[in-house]
Amino acid sequence: MPEIPHGALGDEYFPKSTVTIPFSHYLVATIAVIAGVEALARLPLRRALRGLGVTIRKARWVLRSRRISDHWKEKAVTRYSLLLLGDSLRLAFAVVVLGIVVVAVTAAGLVLITGTGGVSRAIPLLMDVWVEVIVLVAGVVYGMWRFRRSS
Repeated sequence: MPEIPHGALGDEYFPKSTVTIPFSHYLVATIAVIAGVEALARLPLRRALRGLGVTIRKARWVLRSRRISDHWKEKAVTRYSLLLLGDSLRLAFAVVVLGIVVVAVTAAGLVLITGTGGVSRAIPLLMDVWVEVIVLVAGVVYGMWRFRRSS
């Protein structure tokens, strides 16, 4: 990783790391996030996101309508809230799957590279600020490329 002058990005946001992380560990974390994006690509997330948007629009229309009585508004909003809960739980499940895949692939990669480690070394690695920044950028770039290609 190139040396960045201390204080160039603001120490309060990016503190200077006290541990030197080998490039291979960054590579393992990047491959892990790519595997996580691939796992997300296979989940029905678009349907859940679309469902959230449609349900919110319908609920807003019902609440703003003057032609619908308060009694029916209460019944409709209850139904819409259950639909929103279901779609939100699907998205939460996707985030959990992403986390599990990234930690598992990172742990496996560290074991392959160093012969030791596993989850006990993968989690501290993934919590390093610079690893998080690199993984975030790699995940966003790969995700944008992956989903534009499949559309």
